[in-house]
Amino acid sequence: MKALNVVFFFILILCLLGCSKSNFNGIQVKNWKMKMDQKEYKVSFTDFYGNTEQQLSLKNRTKLTLIIQSKIEKGKVHFQLIDQKENEIWKVALNGIETFEKRITINPNKIYKIKLSGEKASGNFSSTWN
Repeated sequence: MKALNVVFFFILILCLLGCSKSNFNGIQVKNWKMKMDQKEYKVSFTDFYGNTEQQLSLKNRTKLTLIIQSKIEKGKVHFQLIDQKENEIWKVALNGIETFEKRITINPNKIYKIKLSGEKASGNFSSTWN
């Protein structure tokens, strides 16, 4: 009986930790799910606050078309395209159900990143590029 109570207690603690807000690399977030590949970046989250960056794979390109689809239910998310020196190339605020498309001329010798900044935001977004 005592062993069963101990097991139940540990299961309860694990469940509570799964529902709590995580804090890592300056980001506070709950239920963060991310998928990134060569042409797509998808994120869903609850209570996102802070900044995060992801590098894009854009070798041998001079043109970039970014398509962003957002469904931000609460708060605000700022989406930025920046270069390796943190220079802002393009920025848009996401705060609802929106779609953005932006065509940009880029330098094939530079490294580019997506930077997300959350302000007590919940929802999801996806960005694709070609």
